[in-house]
Amino acid sequence: MNATPMYQQYAAIKERHRDAILMYRLGDFYEMFGEDAKTAAAELEIVLTAREFGKGVKLPMCGVPHHAADGYVAKLIQRGHKVAIADQTEDAVAGKLVNREVVRVVTPGTYLDLDRLDSSRNNYILSVTDAGDRFGLGILDVSTGEFKAGEISRSADDSSLVREIERLSPGECVVAMRDSGADAAGRISARFPDVKVTELDLMFDASYHRDRLCAHFGVKTLLGFGIDEFPAAIMAAGQLLDYVRDNLRADPKHVMSVSLYSHRDGMYLDAATRRNLELTETMREKEKKGSLLWALDRTLTPMGKRLIRNWLEQPLNDPAEINLRLDAVGELLENRTAREGARECLSEVRDIERLCSRIATMLITPKETLAVRDSLAALPALAALASAFKCDMLESLRADMDTLEDARADLAAAVSDDAPRSAREGGIIRDGFDARVDDLRALKKGGRKWIADLEEKERRETGVKSLKIGYNKVFGYYIEVTKANLANVPDRYIRKQTTSNAERFYTEELKEKEFAILGAESRLEELEYQLFCGIRDNLAGHIGRMLKTSRAVAALDALQSLAQAAEENRYCRPQVSASETIKIEEGRHPSLDLTMPARTFIPNDTLLNCSKSQIHIITGPNMSGKSTYMRQVALITLMAQMGSFVPCRAAEIGVVDRIFTRVGAVDDITLGLSTFMVEMVETATILTNATKKSLVLLDEVGRGTSAADGISIAWAVSEYIHERIGARTLFATHFNHLTRMAGLFERIENFHVSAVERGREILFTHKVRPGGTDRSFGVEVARLAGIPASVIRRASEILASQEAESDIEVPEARTAQLALIPDQPPSRIEEMLRAADPEELTPRKALDLVFRMKDILEENDRSR
Repeated sequence: MNATPMYQQYAAIKERHRDAILMYRLGDFYEMFGEDAKTAAAELEIVLTAREFGKGVKLPMCGVPHHAADGYVAKLIQRGHKVAIADQTEDAVAGKLVNREVVRVVTPGTYLDLDRLDSSRNNYILSVTDAGDRFGLGILDVSTGEFKAGEISRSADDSSLVREIERLSPGECVVAMRDSGADAAGRISARFPDVKVTELDLMFDASYHRDRLCAHFGVKTLLGFGIDEFPAAIMAAGQLLDYVRDNLRADPKHVMSVSLYSHRDGMYLDAATRRNLELTETMREKEKKGSLLWALDRTLTPMGKRLIRNWLEQPLNDPAEINLRLDAVGELLENRTAREGARECLSEVRDIERLCSRIATMLITPKETLAVRDSLAALPALAALASAFKCDMLESLRADMDTLEDARADLAAAVSDDAPRSAREGGIIRDGFDARVDDLRALKKGGRKWIADLEEKERRETGVKSLKIGYNKVFGYYIEVTKANLANVPDRYIRKQTTSNAERFYTEELKEKEFAILGAESRLEELEYQLFCGIRDNLAGHIGRMLKTSRAVAALDALQSLAQAAEENRYCRPQVSASETIKIEEGRHPSLDLTMPARTFIPNDTLLNCSKSQIHIITGPNMSGKSTYMRQVALITLMAQMGSFVPCRAAEIGVVDRIFTRVGAVDDITLGLSTFMVEMVETATILTNATKKSLVLLDEVGRGTSAADGISIAWAVSEYIHERIGARTLFATHFNHLTRMAGLFERIENFHVSAVERGREILFTHKVRPGGTDRSFGVEVARLAGIPASVIRRASEILASQEAESDIEVPEARTAQLALIPDQPPSRIEEMLRAADPEELTPRKALDLVFRMKDILEENDRSR
């Protein structure tokens, strides 16, 4: 095989990037070859051709214009591919192969195109590192610089890792394992097919990565970041930062800090709960409208949109922190004038946080610097308004808000209002900023005028009115005369090119001027590019100040959004404490209250506590509103803990550590699970992980099997929560037998959603009242659904003839008889505690001991 030098160059670059689609710059196009071309042509729906690269070398080929490459890269990234971009690194010289190198590798987690990234949510890349009995996690949003690292206990089935991936929803996952046969990357890919997974070799230890991280942050120790005593976290963070640096081909200078990540920080919400409560999208339409986020989001900046979503998905559990937010929301709600002024300023602020990532990676365009300039211009007025606020959180935000007037002034003086998207197009620098630019522009402008004057002169002298002077990159300037007028061409015209309808000429005078004009244009473009690089580098020196300010602006935006929603939706301030009580007066579902006609939603009261009213058994007909009621209690609790006012007349919220929901019934074909098995798995998760501080919602547990089995399971689950967990629980059911539990268990109470019969019709009041009901009105609901009358009559006859079910026996020693999750002897934990010497336990060793004991408990629970 005798391949051309160009193909040899291409093959060498491709060998170093075998896991990526290589886009190879050839002139004005990015070309792809071989299997890359086949994949790209199919994904991008472009024509697949072929090209010869010497004797015996013919490859499939496709290409895209270089000026439109960003859009094509975006499509490939959205479909889960990596893209390596090989550009020319020197000017073309006749007879010499142009040097090309990969200038960056674009992956789903390192994608930085602001026009195509979803501005309302983070784009995390997750690093997972094998540390034996635990996983190290590194979590980075390259587009914002947010960086966290932590550790989680390792479970035999990797369920702990699955939960974190569900919680974080990363766009990409980088996995480094000690055991090459572990295939964690393969299991993650199978479980999360939409996540791009890259497997790396675990080559360096924590000491190496500690040094790398310290060098990046310019510090001697990681103690100040809170991760120094977590070696697995350090390995994951270091591995991730190296991976990002290698792909960007630049140092991510905007990643200026790392913090300790723990899933125990704040309220934990698993994937099922987020879905069932419709936090960010509705279950059926998968749309934002109708979700809790839709009800609360009145933000005006991209940073604010991301932050309010994070607050919603990760509520707080510290009453002091929650009340700081509530104080801020309250002050913004009361000071309407200042809030409206802040909203006006915020509407002028662009995505400063993500623009910083573009600056740091040298990808920012001239046009994007105008977005930076205009955003900074809004800061002085915003800071002045924020100075009027008195509460601690708003005062702190004002202290973090730098007006950056020096950076704004530099941009205003240097960059033209009509700056282009490309730094190579010219027209970037403002007139008067640089004398050399002004001189070259004058020369360029004068040259164009000279060309126009020459065209007019030649028309007069030749008498050819259609004569024109044109330009192209191949032939330069030329005089074009149609073939019908060739007889009028003077002898001083020198033939340059023939076209189908005309001849093109030049003169010595035109050739001489062409050199001066084109020289001025090329020198001007190069000078403007060099000046822009200096502007960009100067802007990079402000990244720290800009990021700090952008995060303060984001928090102010999120807080004013909660205040605006509170005013629009008639919310009240909840009283949040560490108590075990959830008391809600006239509570409303936050999204349904907005989608229904004004003030037609029926409010309901709730009183849950761990001393008298721990478990509510809620009965009532279908369509009566049981599920809506339960969800609104959970949503009001969640809203309070994120720092929002809530839709009710009054509320007292004792913070919860987790909200669990077992709502709805769907099978999971991908895991081979039936509807009932999914129901039981979710129920087992609740019983395994819920604590006394949790809030549990159970809707129709046991309905996926026979009535006898379903009642037995529902009863046993309720009993277990009452006797062993103590969590505040709402349990909606059609198993009326469960209402008997209120007479047998001291902290179980009955409630029902009332309905009124009027002849053959049912009127749903949607009002939750004390006491149980022995009717589900199933036959009546079937009639409303349009079931044939003959079927309804027969159903009524069968219902009337059914025998009453016998009572369920409740053993005296209830806790000894529960078989759903049997008692686990704590002998191993007792031995560990007896062996531990409190005098010798360092904080790190004590934390390790707690983790090991929790691992034992989880292992015991899984084996039951």
